[in-house]
Amino acid sequence: MEEEVAIKDYPPLKIIGIERTGALSQIEEAFKELTEWASKNKVHILYPSICLFYDNAYPGINPESAHWEVAFVVNELPRIADQEVSVKELPSELMATIIHHGPYETLSEAYNKILHWIKETGYETTGPFREVYVVCEENQPENNPENYVTEINFPVRKKEENQINTPAA
Repeated sequence: MEEEVAIKDYPPLKIIGIERTGALSQIEEAFKELTEWASKNKVHILYPSICLFYDNAYPGINPESAHWEVAFVVNELPRIADQEVSVKELPSELMATIIHHGPYETLSEAYNKILHWIKETGYETTGPFREVYVVCEENQPENNPENYVTEINFPVRKKEENQINTPAA
């Protein structure tokens, strides 16, 4: 089940992350690695967790060789050098956002809805999109996928007037 699409201004986010190119099935393991790294280095992580997708817009992602990054928001950027874990600040961005309630296997419904909305309202995407795992297996005791809440964010901007609804050459 999805809520309606909304436009929101997101503030800058300080994150630690692990960026990879590989199968989407490796995301869960990467989150475990990042959690262990944060614990070992005494970095306080904030929830919810985030996954950024650097490939072209959904659904063009190859599930076996996608370019993605798992991340946690932090209050302070740690001063720890590491080849595996990046430390950075994401810029503030205007985002088209939709909230999906339910298992990850049904996320495509939310993606279809938000991408249709972006196209129909004269916006265009401007960078990596995100999944924010508001309620997921890590933060609910019963681990029922029907209770998952995932926020999908696409950075957007309004298209120039001459680009709206004009056929491609």
